[in-house]
Amino acid sequence: MHEAIETFVRKDYERIINVGSFDGHYAVGLARLLPKARVYAVDSSPYVRELCARMAELNGANDRVVVRGKLHVHGL
Repeated sequence: MHEAIETFVRKDYERIINVGSFDGHYAVGLARLLPKARVYAVDSSPYVRELCARMAELNGANDRVVVRGKLHVHGL
């Protein structure tokens, strides 16, 4: 998995969508690795969205991790 993430990070994406984000492990981790990226963390569970938002806050990434219950493609 490390190799796949390293390859992904080298692309320097501006937007990342993490569907099924759970507690934010990948969403927050990618926001920290790619400081210019906005990460959309999408999960249907309100409890899980709260966990993800808290994880982003604790890691100083809440300004770049957008937690959503649904994804609206045109407006992200």
